[in-house]
Amino acid sequence: MVTNMNTTETSQISTVRMDTTRPSGNRTPAATPQQTGEGRDTTDRITLTQEARRVLDLQAEFSNLPDIDVEKVAELRARIEAGDYSIDTGAIADGLISMQQDLKS
Repeated sequence: MVTNMNTTETSQISTVRMDTTRPSGNRTPAATPQQTGEGRDTTDRITLTQEARRVLDLQAEFSNLPDIDVEKVAELRARIEAGDYSIDTGAIADGLISMQQDLKS
């Protein structure tokens, strides 16, 4: 199945029109409104809120980021090897407590 998506932006929602057709190797064309005999549009449609559109945009942005910050790893490795890396256990504990409080509220 081949999917062609055309987006129409509005002030509050985005409408995505999905036009589905069969692959070119299949000789049977996809149904059209005229072929249904009912004269109605057989194209699938979905409507996304602005928040959903933003989530999709963020997913696209994050998918382009590397999984590992190689420079940060190299910096930490060098500091550990030099004995110059110390852990602030108080800051870690404060962060965990704060995160737990955020989850409760």
